[in-house]
Amino acid sequence: MKKSFLFSALYAACILGGRHVMKQREKFELRKPLVLWSLTLAAFR
Repeated sequence: MKKSFLFSALYAACILGGRHVMKQREKFELRKPLVLWSLTLAAFR
C-alpha cells in the first residue's frame, strides 16, 4: 500500500511539474501532420 501511494504521488508531481514547465513554451502546430496521419490511416482501411 505504501508503494502505491508513493507511485501515485510521483505521478501527480510529474504531471503538475510538466504542466508548469510546458506552460512557458510555445504551442506546437500539429493540425497539418494530424490531417496527413488521418488521411493515411483512412487510405489503408
